Amino acid sequence: MVGELIGGIEETRVEASWIKLCASDGGLTEQEQKAFRAAARAGVATDTTVGCRIETGIVAHHALDIVERSGYPAERFVWIHAAPDHQGKPDEAFRYLNLLVNGNFPAR
Repeated sequence: MVGELIGGIEETRVEASWIKLCASDGGLTEQEQKAFRAAARAGVATDTTVGCRIETGIVAHHALDIVERSGYPAERFVWIHAAPDHQGKPDEAFRYLNLLVNGNFPAR
């Protein structure tokens, strides 16, 4: 990842400007966790924004824990496509609120 952020994507001189990941709605797979760790380390090394498409609060918490443990600042992590429907799901609404209170804001 670092190479594409500072040296260009494949055979071009076009440098990536941020890292976007995707997370499974039912929980992060081992491969996704590995990608989160790599993205966080690359983000720290290159001062690049890391973001992810995440629809559930529990997955957002897990993803944020991984990037923070990898040294990436939580306030720089962009959470994309937060699920809009929490009616009848108070635990999910609480997880979102907890993320917001701790400084991590979803993008829509």
